[in-house]
Amino acid sequence: MTRRGCRTLVAGLMLVSLGCAGGVTVDVHGRGTQPIPPHITFAVIPTGEVEHDPAFPTYARLVARKLAERDYRETDAKVAKLGVYLAYGVTEQAATAPSSAGGPPLGSPAGTGGGVGYGTAVSPSASAGFSRYVAQVVLIAADLTQSRATGSVVELWRGNAQTTGPSKDLQALAPLLIEGAFRHFGDTTATTVQHTFGEEEVRKLRATR
Repeated sequence: MTRRGCRTLVAGLMLVSLGCAGGVTVDVHGRGTQPIPPHITFAVIPTGEVEHDPAFPTYARLVARKLAERDYRETDAKVAKLGVYLAYGVTEQAATAPSSAGGPPLGSPAGTGGGVGYGTAVSPSASAGFSRYVAQVVLIAADLTQSRATGSVVELWRGNAQTTGPSKDLQALAPLLIEGAFRHFGDTTATTVQHTFGEEEVRKLRATR
């Protein structure tokens, strides 16, 4: 087999392991409470669930890149006008569990709420059969100027993106989840919206890590 053929085979096997030989479907829900001001400074901030995760900078860079594409300017959280809080996690579910089942809700800007942390949380029933994993990203946009003045987080928008499949590789799935969430940045979705990423789009998004 040629070297090029080997690379193609390896890429194909990686896609199959992610459950995306036929594409990856991401479910997105957005809820806005106030308009997000355009073209201002921002900082990506970990929620309480992930603030000690050494992988956080990797995921934060993906979020920062999407904001930069919208002409936001990254700066220190102490002076930024917009804060984008980031939470993420993976839960394992048994094959008999509903496809929408996952762990506790993610996203606690003040670090006081409960929620699944980074890494993989295993459900008690996971050993009952073949398991699938729910990978989730939560983004919370907050007005940091008002938050400093009031002493509490002033939330402008919250977006939740998740996908269910055989993979628990969050680093491979995060680019798709963040892309899906940003397609509705600042918007309120009437229902959960599905985005299916084909193999070529999966490769392109993963290359941005």
